[in-house]
Amino acid sequence: MRTSTPVPGRTGLRENRLGGHRRVRLRRVRLRRRRATVPARERLRPVGAVRSRLRRRPLRRVSGRKTARSTPVSVIEPQMTPAHSTRQNVGIVVQDNYPLDRDVRTRKMAKSLTGAGETVSIFARNSLDDPDLGAIRDEHPPRSEDIGYAQVYRFSWLLSTWLFPLVTAKLPVNPFWMLWLAFRFRDADLDAVVACDVRAALPAIAAAKLNGLPVVLDLRENFAELARIKPVESPLDHLALNVPLVSAIERLSVGLADHVWVVTRERKDALVADGFSPSKLSVVSNTPLRSEIEEFADRVDDETTRFDWSAFTLVYVGSINRFRGLDLILEGVAHANRGEGEPVHLAVAGDGPDRERLERLSEELGIEDEVHFVGWIDPEAVPSFLDAGDVGVIPHVVNRYTNQTVPNKLFDYMMAGLPVLTTPADPIACVVRTVGCGRVLPPNADGAATAAVVTEMRDAELRRRWAQNGRDAVEESYSWETDASRFGRRCATDSVLRANETRACSGRRVTDRLRRLSAVDSKALGPSSNPMASQRRMRVVRMQTAWMLAVVGLLVVTESLSLDLFFLFSVVGLLLVTELTTSFSLTPDWRRRLRWVLAAAVVASAYLVANRILAILPGGML
Repeated sequence: MRTSTPVPGRTGLRENRLGGHRRVRLRRVRLRRRRATVPARERLRPVGAVRSRLRRRPLRRVSGRKTARSTPVSVIEPQMTPAHSTRQNVGIVVQDNYPLDRDVRTRKMAKSLTGAGETVSIFARNSLDDPDLGAIRDEHPPRSEDIGYAQVYRFSWLLSTWLFPLVTAKLPVNPFWMLWLAFRFRDADLDAVVACDVRAALPAIAAAKLNGLPVVLDLRENFAELARIKPVESPLDHLALNVPLVSAIERLSVGLADHVWVVTRERKDALVADGFSPSKLSVVSNTPLRSEIEEFADRVDDETTRFDWSAFTLVYVGSINRFRGLDLILEGVAHANRGEGEPVHLAVAGDGPDRERLERLSEELGIEDEVHFVGWIDPEAVPSFLDAGDVGVIPHVVNRYTNQTVPNKLFDYMMAGLPVLTTPADPIACVVRTVGCGRVLPPNADGAATAAVVTEMRDAELRRRWAQNGRDAVEESYSWETDASRFGRRCATDSVLRANETRACSGRRVTDRLRRLSAVDSKALGPSSNPMASQRRMRVVRMQTAWMLAVVGLLVVTESLSLDLFFLFSVVGLLLVTELTTSFSLTPDWRRRLRWVLAAAVVASAYLVANRILAILPGGML
C-alpha cells in the first residue's frame, strides 16, 4: 500500500514511497479568485533556461470539472477546432539577408503561416553584401522592419564596429549568432521556431532550447551531397565543403530538431534509411502558394516588364553553377541550329560563378547571337520572362544531390503554361511523367540527343497539351497548401504544433526534476551528495569549452587570433554561460565560488581594454 506525504514548499504535489509524484487538486485559497497554474510554454523551459515571469491562465471546464489549460501528454497530432485554436507566434531563422529575391521558400512559408492566422517573425543577417547575387548595399537595412506578412529582425550586435564581420560570420556554430537568437526569441515571446537550412540549424536549435521552445528544421537540400559536388574555390572551402563535417552537422541538426520538413519523398526515404523515425519527417515540396498562382496571370500582363523573343526560345531561371547542366542545353541549341529552318534561342535569367564560362562556350559553339544571359531579374518580372518563352528547361546533372531535391522553377514553368524539358533526375522526372507536362531527356544524353528532343517539342499542338496539363496540375494538386494540408486543418502550422506537443512530454519531466530539487536543502546534502549540482557544473564546463573552441575558430578564420582577443571573448562567454545556466531556486557552493573567478576575469578584461584604448589614443592626449 502506498502512502504519500506533502512535498515541502509545493501545495499541489505529494511524494510517495517510490520517489514519484502525482498531482492532486490544488486548494482553493480564495473563493472568488481563479486558480492559476504554470502554462504549457513555461513547463517546456529546461533547467538553466533564460529567466522569465510566470503567466497566469484561467482554468476551463472539461467533463464537468475544472482542469488546468494544458494539453494532455498523450496528444501527438492535435485535432483543433476554430473555437479552441490559439494564435501561434512562430519565428523563422535564416542565415542570409532577408527579404531576398531568391529565397522563395521562406517567403512562401511566412505567407502561409500568416494566412493561417499565425504571427511570424523572421530573424536574419544584416550584411552589406550578398556574394551569390553580387550586390553591395550602401548602408545596412533597418534592424527591425515590418514587411507586411512578417516582422523582420536583423542581427545588430557591434554593427558599427570592425568586429561586425567577425560576429556575423556565416558559420553553423557561430556563438554570437546563437546568443543573439536566444535573446531575440525571449523578447519576441515565441511559441515555436523554424530553422531554415543546416547553416541556421544549430544556432537556432541551441537558442530555442535555452528558451524551452520546439524547433522545426526546414531541410531544403541534401547539404552533404551539395558539398561533394561544389568546387573548392578558396582555402576556407576546404572546411566549409568538407563532406564528413557537413554530413555530421546535418545529422546532428536532424537529430536535435523536434520535427523536420524535406522537399521530396526520396529525401525522406534516405533519412529513414539513416535511422531517423518516419513520424519525425514530413514532405513539404517547393510548390507555389495558391495566391501566387492567382496573381501570376496579372503579372504577365504588366507592360513594364515585357520580354520579346521573336524565335522559338528555351528559357531558364535560376543560379548558374556547373551542376545546373546548362552546357548540355548550349550543345543542344548548337546542334539544332546546324540545319535549315528557324533557329532555336536560349534565354537565361540568373547569375552565378559559371556564367562567364558558359558565355565563352556559346562563343566557341558559334551561337552567341542565339543565347541571351539577362542576369537576375526582379521577381515581379519572372512571369513576363517565362511567358515570352516556349519551353522551360531544367538540365540538372543527375547525381545523388539532384535525385533528392526539386527546384522551384519546375512549378514556375507549370504555372506559366510552359512545357518542361528536363534531365532524368528522379523527383523532377516523376512529376513531368505523371502530369504529362513535357519531355524527359534520355540518360547520359549528349548535344545531338538534346537537339532531337528540342526539335520534337517545336510541335505547337504538343506544347499546347503539355502546357495545359501542367497548369491544371498546379491548380489542382501541386500547391503549398495541398502539401501542408497533410498535417491537418492548420496547414503548415500543424507540424509546429506537433513539435510543441512532443516537446511538452519531455518538458514536464524536466519540471518535475525542478520541483524535486526545490524541496531539497542543498546545504544539508553538500555538493558531493547532490547529483544535480554535479550535472549543472559539468554543463557549465561543456558550454564554456564549446564557446572557447568556437572563438578560436572564428579568430583563426578571420586571421585575428591573439591572446588578448581570445581572453576577452572567453570572459564574455563565461558571463553569458553563467547567466544562462543560473538555477531558478538554488545557489550551490560551487556557484558562489565562481563569482570570485568572474570578478577576477572582469578586472583583467578591464585592464586589457584600458591598455588597448591607451594604445589607440594619440600621444599627449592624456
